[in-house]
Amino acid sequence: MDYLLLALFMPFLVCLFWFVELFFTSGENRKAKKHLSFFMICGLFSFLGGLLYFKEIYSVYAIFYAGILILSIAQIPALYIYLVFLTESSPEKKIYYKHYAFPLIAGIVVIYFHYIYISYEDLIAVINNYFIPRELSHKQKVAYYADLTLRNGFVLLGIFYLILIHLKVRKHFRKVLDYYSDAEPKKLSWITVSTALYLMFVLIGATLFNSQSNPVIYKNEIIISLPFLIMAVIFWYIGFLGNRQQVNVIPAIEMEAKPHSILTEALRKDMVDKIKQTIERDKLYLDPDLCLPDLARKVGTNRYYLSKIINDEFGMNFNNYINQYRIAQAVELMDKPDIGCSLADIATKCGFNVYASFVRSFKKFKKESPDKYMRNYSRTCETRPCQT
Repeated sequence: MDYLLLALFMPFLVCLFWFVELFFTSGENRKAKKHLSFFMICGLFSFLGGLLYFKEIYSVYAIFYAGILILSIAQIPALYIYLVFLTESSPEKKIYYKHYAFPLIAGIVVIYFHYIYISYEDLIAVINNYFIPRELSHKQKVAYYADLTLRNGFVLLGIFYLILIHLKVRKHFRKVLDYYSDAEPKKLSWITVSTALYLMFVLIGATLFNSQSNPVIYKNEIIISLPFLIMAVIFWYIGFLGNRQQVNVIPAIEMEAKPHSILTEALRKDMVDKIKQTIERDKLYLDPDLCLPDLARKVGTNRYYLSKIINDEFGMNFNNYINQYRIAQAVELMDKPDIGCSLADIATKCGFNVYASFVRSFKKFKKESPDKYMRNYSRTCETRPCQT
Protein backbone atom coordinates (compact mmCIF):
# COMPACT_ATOMS: atom_id res chain seq x y z
CA MET A 1 0.00 0.00 0.00
CA ASP A 2 1.20 3.50 -0.83
CA TYR A 3 0.99 5.11 2.62
CA LEU A 4 2.26 8.47 1.36
CA LEU A 5 -0.54 8.60 -1.23
CA LEU A 6 -3.07 7.73 1.49
CA ALA A 7 -1.72 10.47 3.79
CA LEU A 8 -1.78 13.05 0.99
CA PHE A 9 -5.29 11.99 -0.03
CA MET A 10 -6.76 12.14 3.50
CA PRO A 11 -7.24 15.95 3.81
CA PHE A 12 -8.57 16.00 0.22
CA LEU A 13 -11.29 13.49 1.20
CA VAL A 14 -12.09 15.42 4.41
CA CYS A 15 -12.59 18.65 2.44
CA LEU A 16 -14.69 16.85 -0.18
CA PHE A 17 -16.95 15.34 2.51
CA TRP A 18 -17.55 18.63 4.31
CA PHE A 19 -18.01 20.55 1.05
CA VAL A 20 -20.89 18.25 0.06
CA GLU A 21 -22.36 18.23 3.60
CA LEU A 22 -22.24 22.02 3.99
CA PHE A 23 -23.21 23.00 0.45
CA PHE A 24 -26.41 20.94 0.40
CA THR A 25 -27.50 22.07 3.85
CA SER A 26 -30.77 23.71 4.85
CA GLY A 27 -32.03 25.85 7.72
CA GLU A 28 -31.49 29.42 8.85
CA ASN A 29 -27.70 29.13 8.80
CA ARG A 30 -27.47 27.83 5.22
CA LYS A 31 -26.00 31.12 3.88
CA ALA A 32 -23.15 31.01 6.39
CA LYS A 33 -22.56 27.32 5.66
CA LYS A 34 -22.32 28.03 1.94
CA HIS A 35 -19.29 30.20 2.64
CA LEU A 36 -17.76 27.51 4.83
CA SER A 37 -18.34 25.05 1.98
CA PHE A 38 -16.35 27.41 -0.27
CA PHE A 39 -13.56 27.32 2.33
CA MET A 40 -13.63 23.52 2.02
CA ILE A 41 -13.51 23.55 -1.79
CA CYS A 42 -10.52 25.92 -1.56
CA GLY A 43 -8.86 23.46 0.80
CA LEU A 44 -9.72 20.59 -1.53
CA PHE A 45 -7.83 22.17 -4.44
CA SER A 46 -4.97 23.18 -2.17
CA PHE A 47 -4.48 19.58 -1.01
CA LEU A 48 -4.95 18.34 -4.57
CA GLY A 49 -1.97 20.54 -5.47
CA GLY A 50 0.06 19.00 -2.66
CA LEU A 51 -0.88 15.51 -3.78
CA LEU A 52 0.12 16.19 -7.41
CA TYR A 53 3.36 17.90 -6.37
CA PHE A 54 4.66 15.32 -3.93
CA LYS A 55 3.71 12.46 -6.23
CA GLU A 56 5.69 14.38 -8.89
CA ILE A 57 2.81 14.57 -11.39
CA TYR A 58 4.15 17.92 -12.62
CA SER A 59 2.44 17.90 -16.03
CA VAL A 60 -1.04 17.87 -14.43
CA TYR A 61 0.03 20.16 -11.57
CA ALA A 62 1.16 22.80 -14.09
CA ILE A 63 -2.25 22.81 -15.81
CA PHE A 64 -4.16 23.49 -12.58
CA TYR A 65 -1.45 25.62 -10.95
CA ALA A 66 -3.20 29.01 -11.27
CA GLY A 67 -6.50 27.69 -9.91
CA ILE A 68 -4.75 25.90 -7.04
CA LEU A 69 -2.84 29.03 -6.00
CA ILE A 70 -5.89 31.34 -6.27
CA LEU A 71 -8.11 29.03 -4.20
CA SER A 72 -5.34 28.39 -1.65
CA ILE A 73 -5.02 32.14 -1.06
CA ALA A 74 -8.84 32.52 -0.88
CA GLN A 75 -9.18 30.04 2.01
CA ILE A 76 -8.79 32.36 5.00
CA PRO A 77 -10.89 35.23 3.53
CA ALA A 78 -13.60 32.60 3.00
CA LEU A 79 -13.40 31.63 6.69
CA TYR A 80 -13.68 35.28 7.72
CA ILE A 81 -16.73 35.82 5.46
CA TYR A 82 -18.31 32.71 7.05
CA LEU A 83 -17.82 34.39 10.45
CA VAL A 84 -19.41 37.62 9.16
CA PHE A 85 -22.51 35.76 7.94
CA LEU A 86 -22.76 34.01 11.33
CA THR A 87 -22.76 37.23 13.32
CA GLU A 88 -24.36 39.89 11.10
CA SER A 89 -27.95 39.93 9.91
CA SER A 90 -27.26 41.90 6.71
CA PRO A 91 -23.59 41.84 5.68
CA GLU A 92 -22.59 44.59 3.26
CA LYS A 93 -22.59 43.52 -0.40
CA LYS A 94 -19.07 44.81 -1.07
CA ILE A 95 -17.66 42.28 1.40
CA TYR A 96 -16.75 39.98 -1.50
CA TYR A 97 -14.83 42.68 -3.38
CA LYS A 98 -12.93 43.68 -0.25
CA HIS A 99 -11.89 40.22 0.87
CA TYR A 100 -11.41 38.38 -2.42
CA ALA A 101 -9.45 41.22 -4.08
CA PHE A 102 -6.03 39.81 -3.18
CA PRO A 103 -6.76 36.27 -4.44
CA LEU A 104 -8.05 37.74 -7.73
CA ILE A 105 -4.99 39.98 -8.14
CA ALA A 106 -2.79 36.99 -7.31
CA GLY A 107 -4.63 35.02 -10.00
CA ILE A 108 -3.96 37.68 -12.64
CA VAL A 109 -0.26 37.76 -11.69
CA VAL A 110 0.02 33.97 -11.81
CA ILE A 111 -1.77 33.67 -15.15
CA TYR A 112 0.48 36.30 -16.72
CA PHE A 113 3.85 35.15 -15.38
CA HIS A 114 3.17 31.40 -15.57
CA TYR A 115 1.07 31.04 -18.73
CA ILE A 116 1.88 34.07 -20.89
CA TYR A 117 5.35 35.27 -19.91
CA ILE A 118 6.82 31.74 -19.95
CA SER A 119 5.90 28.57 -21.83
CA TYR A 120 4.25 25.45 -20.46
CA GLU A 121 7.63 23.67 -20.52
CA ASP A 122 9.20 26.56 -18.58
CA LEU A 123 6.45 26.33 -15.98
CA ILE A 124 7.16 22.63 -15.45
CA ALA A 125 10.85 23.50 -15.08
CA VAL A 126 9.98 26.14 -12.44
CA ILE A 127 7.83 23.65 -10.51
CA ASN A 128 10.44 20.90 -10.79
CA ASN A 129 13.26 23.16 -9.57
CA TYR A 130 11.22 25.39 -7.26
CA PHE A 131 13.61 25.12 -4.33
CA ILE A 132 16.73 25.19 -6.51
CA PRO A 133 16.29 28.52 -8.35
CA ARG A 134 19.92 28.59 -9.47
CA GLU A 135 19.00 25.93 -12.04
CA LEU A 136 16.43 28.23 -13.70
CA SER A 137 16.86 30.49 -16.70
CA HIS A 138 16.36 34.27 -16.49
CA LYS A 139 12.69 34.21 -17.59
CA GLN A 140 11.98 31.22 -15.36
CA LYS A 141 13.53 33.07 -12.40
CA VAL A 142 11.22 36.07 -13.02
CA ALA A 143 8.18 33.76 -12.85
CA TYR A 144 9.71 32.04 -9.80
CA TYR A 145 10.18 35.30 -7.87
CA ALA A 146 6.68 36.49 -8.79
CA ASP A 147 5.33 33.23 -7.38
CA LEU A 148 7.53 33.48 -4.26
CA THR A 149 6.22 37.01 -3.62
CA LEU A 150 2.64 35.77 -3.76
CA ARG A 151 3.39 32.89 -1.38
CA ASN A 152 4.95 35.26 1.15
CA GLY A 153 1.98 37.56 0.64
CA PHE A 154 -0.30 34.62 1.48
CA VAL A 155 1.48 34.15 4.82
CA LEU A 156 1.14 37.87 5.65
CA LEU A 157 -2.50 37.75 4.54
CA GLY A 158 -3.08 34.78 6.85
CA ILE A 159 -1.61 36.66 9.84
CA PHE A 160 -3.75 39.71 8.98
CA TYR A 161 -6.93 37.60 8.86
CA LEU A 162 -6.03 35.78 12.07
CA ILE A 163 -5.94 39.17 13.82
CA LEU A 164 -9.13 40.26 12.04
CA ILE A 165 -10.98 37.07 13.03
CA HIS A 166 -9.76 37.31 16.63
CA LEU A 167 -10.93 40.93 16.95
CA LYS A 168 -14.33 40.17 15.40
CA VAL A 169 -14.87 37.15 17.69
CA ARG A 170 -13.99 39.27 20.75
CA LYS A 171 -16.25 42.13 19.65
CA HIS A 172 -19.11 39.72 19.04
CA PHE A 173 -18.67 38.06 22.44
CA ARG A 174 -18.89 41.44 24.19
CA LYS A 175 -22.29 41.85 22.51
CA VAL A 176 -23.27 38.35 23.67
CA LEU A 177 -22.39 39.26 27.27
CA ASP A 178 -24.64 42.33 27.05
CA TYR A 179 -27.56 40.30 25.69
CA TYR A 180 -27.55 36.75 27.14
CA SER A 181 -27.29 35.45 30.69
CA ASP A 182 -25.88 32.16 29.34
CA ALA A 183 -23.07 33.19 27.02
CA GLU A 184 -21.06 29.96 26.83
CA PRO A 185 -22.94 28.32 23.90
CA LYS A 186 -22.64 31.57 21.92
CA LYS A 187 -18.83 31.64 21.97
CA LEU A 188 -17.13 31.51 18.59
CA SER A 189 -13.54 31.18 19.80
CA TRP A 190 -13.22 27.87 17.94
CA ILE A 191 -12.91 29.87 14.69
CA THR A 192 -9.91 31.78 16.06
CA VAL A 193 -8.33 28.56 17.30
CA SER A 194 -8.95 26.83 13.94
CA THR A 195 -7.40 29.71 11.98
CA ALA A 196 -4.36 29.78 14.27
CA LEU A 197 -3.83 26.01 13.95
CA TYR A 198 -4.27 26.16 10.19
CA LEU A 199 -1.69 28.94 9.81
CA MET A 200 0.72 27.28 12.19
CA PHE A 201 0.82 24.07 10.16
CA VAL A 202 0.98 25.99 6.88
CA LEU A 203 4.15 27.65 8.20
CA ILE A 204 5.52 24.35 9.55
CA GLY A 205 4.86 22.68 6.21
CA ALA A 206 6.48 25.56 4.32
CA THR A 207 9.55 25.36 6.58
CA LEU A 208 9.89 21.61 6.09
CA PHE A 209 9.28 21.48 2.37
CA ASN A 210 11.29 24.54 1.44
CA SER A 211 14.36 22.32 1.67
CA GLN A 212 13.91 20.13 -1.36
CA SER A 213 17.64 19.87 -1.78
CA ASN A 214 17.83 18.09 1.58
CA PRO A 215 16.95 14.44 0.86
CA VAL A 216 16.53 13.65 4.57
CA ILE A 217 13.45 15.88 4.62
CA TYR A 218 12.13 15.77 1.09
CA LYS A 219 12.46 12.02 0.59
CA ASN A 220 11.21 11.05 4.06
CA GLU A 221 7.61 9.88 3.65
CA ILE A 222 6.81 10.23 7.37
CA ILE A 223 7.93 13.87 7.46
CA ILE A 224 5.93 14.64 4.32
CA SER A 225 2.83 12.77 5.52
CA LEU A 226 2.60 14.16 9.05
CA PRO A 227 1.58 17.79 8.24
CA PHE A 228 -1.05 16.53 5.77
CA LEU A 229 -2.55 14.17 8.35
CA ILE A 230 -2.64 16.95 10.95
CA MET A 231 -4.27 19.30 8.43
CA ALA A 232 -6.90 16.60 7.77
CA VAL A 233 -7.72 16.67 11.49
CA ILE A 234 -7.87 20.50 11.53
CA PHE A 235 -10.22 20.61 8.52
CA TRP A 236 -12.42 17.92 10.07
CA TYR A 237 -12.55 19.98 13.27
CA ILE A 238 -13.57 23.12 11.32
CA GLY A 239 -16.19 21.23 9.30
CA PHE A 240 -17.66 19.46 12.31
CA LEU A 241 -18.01 22.58 14.48
CA GLY A 242 -19.03 24.76 11.55
CA ASN A 243 -21.79 22.34 10.59
CA ARG A 244 -23.15 22.40 14.17
CA GLN A 245 -22.81 26.16 14.63
CA GLN A 246 -26.06 28.11 14.53
CA VAL A 247 -26.44 31.69 13.32
CA ASN A 248 -25.34 33.92 16.18
CA VAL A 249 -26.75 37.35 15.31
CA ILE A 250 -27.25 39.72 18.24
CA PRO A 251 -30.10 42.18 17.56
CA ALA A 252 -28.87 45.76 17.69
CA ILE A 253 -29.82 47.43 20.97
CA GLU A 254 -31.05 50.73 19.64
CA MET A 255 -32.98 53.46 21.42
CA GLU A 256 -36.66 52.69 20.98
CA ALA A 257 -39.31 55.41 20.85
CA LYS A 258 -40.66 55.99 24.36
CA PRO A 259 -42.39 58.92 26.06
CA HIS A 260 -39.29 59.51 28.23
CA SER A 261 -36.41 59.78 25.74
CA ILE A 262 -34.08 61.05 28.48
CA LEU A 263 -33.57 59.19 31.74
CA THR A 264 -33.97 61.67 34.57
CA GLU A 265 -32.23 60.96 37.88
CA ALA A 266 -35.52 60.08 39.55
CA LEU A 267 -36.54 57.79 36.70
CA ARG A 268 -33.11 56.16 36.73
CA LYS A 269 -33.29 55.48 40.49
CA ASP A 270 -36.81 54.10 40.13
CA MET A 271 -35.65 51.82 37.32
CA VAL A 272 -32.70 50.52 39.35
CA ASP A 273 -35.02 49.62 42.24
CA LYS A 274 -37.51 48.00 39.88
CA ILE A 275 -34.80 45.85 38.22
CA LYS A 276 -33.57 44.58 41.60
CA GLN A 277 -37.08 43.91 42.90
CA THR A 278 -38.20 42.08 39.76
CA ILE A 279 -35.13 39.82 39.64
CA GLU A 280 -35.15 39.02 43.36
CA ARG A 281 -38.90 38.58 43.69
CA ASP A 282 -39.39 36.32 40.66
CA LYS A 283 -35.90 34.74 40.82
CA LEU A 284 -35.52 35.29 37.09
CA TYR A 285 -31.82 34.41 37.31
CA LEU A 286 -32.78 30.74 37.74
CA ASP A 287 -33.90 30.68 34.10
CA PRO A 288 -30.79 29.65 32.11
CA ASP A 289 -32.25 31.11 28.90
CA LEU A 290 -32.93 34.57 30.36
CA CYS A 291 -31.88 37.34 27.97
CA LEU A 292 -32.03 41.13 27.94
CA PRO A 293 -35.43 41.48 26.18
CA ASP A 294 -37.02 39.05 28.69
CA LEU A 295 -35.94 41.19 31.63
CA ALA A 296 -36.91 44.39 29.79
CA ARG A 297 -40.48 43.10 29.35
CA LYS A 298 -40.70 42.14 33.04
CA VAL A 299 -39.41 45.52 34.17
CA GLY A 300 -41.57 47.44 31.70
CA THR A 301 -38.83 49.22 29.78
CA ASN A 302 -36.94 48.76 26.52
CA ARG A 303 -33.62 47.03 25.85
CA TYR A 304 -31.70 50.25 25.33
CA TYR A 305 -32.56 51.75 28.72
CA LEU A 306 -32.12 48.44 30.52
CA SER A 307 -28.69 47.79 29.01
CA LYS A 308 -27.59 51.36 29.73
CA ILE A 309 -28.71 51.23 33.38
CA ILE A 310 -27.05 47.86 34.03
CA ASN A 311 -23.79 49.08 32.48
CA ASP A 312 -23.83 52.53 34.10
CA GLU A 313 -25.39 51.90 37.52
CA PHE A 314 -24.09 48.40 38.27
CA GLY A 315 -20.80 48.70 36.39
CA MET A 316 -21.12 45.36 34.61
CA ASN A 317 -22.64 43.74 31.56
CA PHE A 318 -25.97 41.87 31.59
CA ASN A 319 -24.31 38.46 31.78
CA ASN A 320 -22.26 39.30 34.89
CA TYR A 321 -25.19 41.08 36.52
CA ILE A 322 -27.39 37.97 36.30
CA ASN A 323 -24.56 35.58 37.18
CA GLN A 324 -23.83 37.38 40.44
CA TYR A 325 -27.34 36.40 41.60
CA ARG A 326 -26.74 32.82 40.48
CA ILE A 327 -23.45 32.62 42.38
CA ALA A 328 -25.10 34.07 45.50
CA GLN A 329 -27.77 31.37 45.21
CA ALA A 330 -25.07 28.70 44.72
CA VAL A 331 -23.19 29.85 47.83
CA GLU A 332 -26.43 29.72 49.81
CA LEU A 333 -26.91 26.09 48.75
CA MET A 334 -23.26 25.18 49.34
CA ASP A 335 -23.38 26.63 52.86
CA LYS A 336 -26.09 24.18 53.90
CA PRO A 337 -24.56 21.32 55.95
CA ASP A 338 -27.01 18.78 54.49
CA ILE A 339 -26.52 19.89 50.90
CA GLY A 340 -26.54 16.32 49.52
CA CYS A 341 -25.86 17.21 45.85
CA SER A 342 -22.87 17.70 43.59
CA LEU A 343 -21.47 21.01 42.39
CA ALA A 344 -22.76 20.21 38.89
CA ASP A 345 -26.27 19.83 40.34
CA ILE A 346 -25.90 23.11 42.19
CA ALA A 347 -24.81 24.85 38.99
CA THR A 348 -27.89 23.55 37.18
CA LYS A 349 -30.22 24.52 40.05
CA CYS A 350 -28.82 28.06 39.98
CA GLY A 351 -29.39 28.66 36.27
CA PHE A 352 -26.12 27.58 34.65
CA ASN A 353 -26.46 25.41 31.56
CA VAL A 354 -22.70 24.83 31.35
CA TYR A 355 -20.63 23.81 34.37
CA ALA A 356 -17.50 25.57 33.03
CA SER A 357 -19.44 28.83 32.99
CA PHE A 358 -20.42 28.27 36.63
CA VAL A 359 -16.76 27.71 37.62
CA ARG A 360 -15.60 30.86 35.80
CA SER A 361 -18.33 33.00 37.34
CA PHE A 362 -17.67 31.56 40.80
CA LYS A 363 -13.99 32.43 40.54
CA LYS A 364 -14.87 35.91 39.32
CA PHE A 365 -17.17 36.76 42.22
CA LYS A 366 -15.72 34.63 45.06
CA LYS A 367 -12.03 34.74 44.05
CA GLU A 368 -11.68 30.97 44.39
CA SER A 369 -12.98 27.82 42.71
CA PRO A 370 -16.23 26.19 43.93
CA ASP A 371 -14.23 23.04 44.84
CA LYS A 372 -11.89 25.04 47.04
CA TYR A 373 -14.78 26.92 48.59
CA MET A 374 -16.51 23.65 49.48
CA ARG A 375 -13.32 22.24 51.02
CA ASN A 376 -12.80 25.36 53.12
CA TYR A 377 -16.42 25.33 54.21
CA SER A 378 -16.19 21.65 55.19
CA ARG A 379 -13.19 22.35 57.43
CA THR A 380 -15.09 25.23 59.03
CA CYS A 381 -18.02 22.93 59.70
CA GLU A 382 -15.76 20.30 61.28
CA THR A 383 -14.29 22.80 63.75
CA ARG A 384 -17.58 24.50 64.50
CA PRO A 385 -18.92 23.66 68.04
CA CYS A 386 -22.09 21.60 68.08
CA GLN A 387 -25.33 23.45 68.74
CA THR A 388 -27.30 22.07 71.72
